[in-house]
Amino acid sequence: MNMKKMISIAAAAVIGFTMTAFPACAESEEETEAPTASSTICFDTNEALGYINTFGAAEDTGLSYRITTEKAAANGSLVISEDFLESSGNSITGISFNCADFGLESLAGCTISLKVYAPSSGADELAFYSDGDVYLAETIAMTANPIWETVTLTIPETMNNNMFGMIITSSSVGIKGDVCNIDELCLYKPDGSMAENIGDYMVIEEGSSGGVNHVLMIIVFVLLIIAVVGCCAYFLLKYVVWRYR
Repeated sequence: MNMKKMISIAAAAVIGFTMTAFPACAESEEETEAPTASSTICFDTNEALGYINTFGAAEDTGLSYRITTEKAAANGSLVISEDFLESSGNSITGISFNCADFGLESLAGCTISLKVYAPSSGADELAFYSDGDVYLAETIAMTANPIWETVTLTIPETMNNNMFGMIITSSSVGIKGDVCNIDELCLYKPDGSMAENIGDYMVIEEGSSGGVNHVLMIIVFVLLIIAVVGCCAYFLLKYVVWRYR
């Protein structure tokens, strides 16, 4: 096989490989859609922290909360922590959200759901509640082997409740640490539509081919260099070195 044929074959292989990379990039651009939030509060960023209020013995028990990605149903979650070491008797505290922050005058006829991860080592009792005209609550199971559980509250159309949140009870001295994680809070209006996300969701690009195509182009470039260097080396060996041996 002469030099011209070798160069032609190498060039054809590189060009063919390059052509396979470009259609994938074009197709990815056409199929890309604008990201949307999966819930009213995603707890992906610190934006959610400005909507939280505390009540009860929050100061005495050192109630704190933060966004974490270490344990989440999706991307990030809100972890609530307390220190009951110095408490005596029952300590009741918690966090709440106001309906006005979501553009609603009342929660009447609304349905609220969220996902909760609750270890039994965090507190004695944990509940998801709504208050206003009537107090409603759903007790959350706290177990030694917790999993993400969905808890839902539906407020009657005749009850003008104006807040909802988590209420935490402890009567045990010695409990200190994370009480629970909450994630994916969805507030559904009486017409069934979900209240708009507050702007705390994280954009995660899944299945994007942009990075893949970039890597492919680097590989193509490297192959092209190898092909050129190989052809040059062969030329020097055959027509220069071997001829004068």
